[in-house]
Amino acid sequence: MNAVNRRAALVILVLVVLVSMTVHAQTGNPAATPALSPERSPGNPQPSATNDADRLFVQQAAFGGHSEVELGKLASRKAATDDVKAFGRRMVGEHEEANAKLLTAARDARLSVPNAADAEHHAQAEALGQRSSAEFDIAYARQQVGEHQRTVQLLEWEIGAGQNEGIKAYAKQMLPAVLVHLADARQLVTAVSSGEEVRPTSHASP
Repeated sequence: MNAVNRRAALVILVLVVLVSMTVHAQTGNPAATPALSPERSPGNPQPSATNDADRLFVQQAAFGGHSEVELGKLASRKAATDDVKAFGRRMVGEHEEANAKLLTAARDARLSVPNAADAEHHAQAEALGQRSSAEFDIAYARQQVGEHQRTVQLLEWEIGAGQNEGIKAYAKQMLPAVLVHLADARQLVTAVSSGEEVRPTSHASP
């Protein structure tokens, strides 16, 4: 199992544990409050408080966001095709904006935010950087599909299981843009594989 798959498996395992905790905590609770969520009254969570889902989300979203900037810069330098270079530059700009918004939401919730990608994301960037320009394009495009699929799952998890209203609002705001990124990454894979020109999906700003 490579580093990317190990990371994905670890995140999924943690989410499964949190889901299990949530299910047990929701017995007889119509408000479906996640486990360990501070409450104003039984079944009535404090909207400004945070729970485990919020904290995990902020950590993983920050790791992914910083990685997107790092990989986007790499793509803008190393890619063989203009489409991949353009996609990389776009990921840098849009994820830098998203990272700034996450930092604001997390600070308002009094949560710490990683200021760089984690070791596994760095290892992934290093592996991509060692590929030739021709190999890089398809590898990067496929990586972007997988990464944005995981980000969609992470955002949907926070929307459903998070407690802090500011963090949840951030996730709701980001979801449409990430879905556009995912659609465009899939189109990029097809274009790089076939040599066709990419026609980006309608833009959705973060």
